[in-house]
Amino acid sequence: MKQYWLAYRWLNILNLVLGTLGVVLSLCFVYLFKAAIDIATGAQAGNLILILVCYVVGTILERIIGFSSGWLSTLLFTKTENDMRMALFSRLMNSDWQRLQEYHSGDVQGRISKDVEYLVGMTVNTFPAIFSMLFQLTGAFVFLGILDFRLALCLLLITPLVFLLRRLYIRKQRELTHKVREQDAEVLSRYQEASQHFLVIKTHRAYSIMRKRLGTAQLEMEKRVVQKLKYSVRPFLLMRLGFDLAYLVVFVWGVIGLQNEWITYGALMAYVQLVARVQSPLKNLSQYVNAVIQGHIAFERVVALESIDRDVYSQEDITEDSSLRVLREQMLRGSIAFTLSLSNVHYKYSSNSRKILEDFSCNFPLGSVSAILGETGTGKTTLVRMLLGLITPQEGRIEWCLEGGRSYPYSLLGRDALAYVPQGNTLLSGTIRDNLLLAFPDATEEQMQSALYVAAADFVFSLPLGLDTICHEFGGGLSEGQAQRICIARALLRPCPILIFDESTSALDVATEELVIKRLISYCQKKTLIFITHRPAILEHCTQVVQLERLYKFHDHE
Repeated sequence: MKQYWLAYRWLNILNLVLGTLGVVLSLCFVYLFKAAIDIATGAQAGNLILILVCYVVGTILERIIGFSSGWLSTLLFTKTENDMRMALFSRLMNSDWQRLQEYHSGDVQGRISKDVEYLVGMTVNTFPAIFSMLFQLTGAFVFLGILDFRLALCLLLITPLVFLLRRLYIRKQRELTHKVREQDAEVLSRYQEASQHFLVIKTHRAYSIMRKRLGTAQLEMEKRVVQKLKYSVRPFLLMRLGFDLAYLVVFVWGVIGLQNEWITYGALMAYVQLVARVQSPLKNLSQYVNAVIQGHIAFERVVALESIDRDVYSQEDITEDSSLRVLREQMLRGSIAFTLSLSNVHYKYSSNSRKILEDFSCNFPLGSVSAILGETGTGKTTLVRMLLGLITPQEGRIEWCLEGGRSYPYSLLGRDALAYVPQGNTLLSGTIRDNLLLAFPDATEEQMQSALYVAAADFVFSLPLGLDTICHEFGGGLSEGQAQRICIARALLRPCPILIFDESTSALDVATEELVIKRLISYCQKKTLIFITHRPAILEHCTQVVQLERLYKFHDHE
């Protein structure tokens, strides 16, 4: 949080200054109120008009400061929240893919939205409010001590009891709040899954099942919230009794003092106002404590996401070597022939699971067309994830091999060398143009037209809005086959030498699939094409086939 506070340090300092000025003005009002009453009753000499003018001016200043403080707090909150969410999102995009899969997507969304909100609220709103509260308490006690030292000392003995009660309460409250946040994440995950798979729920008429599951999660959430409320009632009641006792002491003390002429009527009113100004921030102490607890738990949950290991291929480590930079650019342009080589690769997902790949070797030369075949569970998806750098082999090597026996680690090019078309519909909400530019933001109109033609997606130009046709989430408004072809066109725009197609033509009819494959092979003659498929139509165009079985086979296709 320190870097976010420092990023807007002048705004944060101004926020504290405005809060402090508000407290100073509130204490000045007590003095002005006392002086006005004492002058009006003749207990004190002075200019009543001047006091009243000062009171009016102070009231106007207080309103201006209050408005400015609220405006500044909102601006500061929004800026800090946006920065933190963007930083967390960027961190997740560069996190280890496999570790990130341990978190439910609904939980991740909850941490990015709610937990960041709680954390920023604690930093921007709660901490300055606590600072103002302590300043107001100190000022009120000092002012009260000036008026009557004995009364201030009496109240000073009562006030620590309130803080002691809150201290005993915080530890258990923190534990209960943590349970509430965990269950809240569970409820959010249920909603997220239901909305994402609405078609499945609707077609299976599984409304009652989903309502029951969601209801169970919500009921557990309600139980935990009630448990938290029950625990907070007792210390809250004791705290209110402490406030009432303080007010009673001041009132009795003041009435007796007024009767015995120890104090003036203005002083009595000042006592009452000062105690009210002491009580007011202390009454909010419960909210501040809850906000700090929420913020601290949110901090732990956000840090848990930030502590996920970084993706080993998220950043290149070759920027200092100019010769490698030149070689890298040449390879990405395809001006130097190379082979993507897997040598004696071993992989399993956990220590207790079976090996998915064992002593597996395969080469993908530049310009080759490869098909990866195999039954379910033989490692096709694992191999694709490995080629994409989402997982790394536990044994063996993935490297780029050049002529002359030179070889370089996978990190030399990383994912910059690959474009990937996953199975199914992976269009994002936005226009077709937005989706295409996702792969290559600098693509021209001609390049997009060419890519759409190769992918047999030139139907786009017959649409009323053409490239500016709106796609809803998951390509809503387009057929599955149309969406797949646009996804293929998007991959073709990416300036890279290797393209991986994971069942990317599964929604196409035979004739359209054949057309797309022929155009792809003709258009990408200098690129490496890798197809994960069960469709025989692709095999006749391949230069090699990788058959994944219990024993892995690799042979040329003639």
